[in-house]
Formats: sequence, structure tokens, C-alpha cells
Amino acid sequence: AAAKQPPVAGHPTALVVGGASNLRQIAVDQLQVFGIESIEASSGRAAVRQIQRIAPIDYIVVVDRVADLPVSEIVQRIDAY
Repeated sequence: AAAKQPPVAGHPTALVVGGASNLRQIAVDQLQVFGIESIEASSGRAAVRQIQRIAPIDYIVVVDRVADLPVSEIVQRIDAY
């Protein structure tokens, strides 16, 4: 798959997290309808890295569980950032 571009400055941005790529894509498509740029993470650790790399993130959308971290730990790590 092609690398995703960083969100456009000035647009609301969502981080879409989930292990299932098809569910992430559905969420990305729906967010785009509302003018919200999206970046994706297929794991909890990737979600935390994205938050650290691309800020600010306006929304976090969890569409599916991820194998490496419980959602509560992802939220704690993001909140600590």
C-alpha cells in the first residue's frame, strides 16, 4: 500500500485504530465525508507513535481491537503524551 501523507494543516484530524484494515478504511471514508483528515494505526504501539509524530490529533476512533495493547493502555499512553 502507498504511504499515507500527513494530515493537512488546519483540518481536523482523526487517528483511526484497529487491527482490521477493512474496518479502518470504512471509518476513514466516513470521516472524509465530514471533512476530517485521517491517519491509521493497526496496533496500539503504532497509535502511540502516530500521536507522538503527528500532533495535534483531534479525534481517536477505535474500530477494532488490537493485539498488542488493551484500549485502556493506549488511552493512558496517549493521555500521558
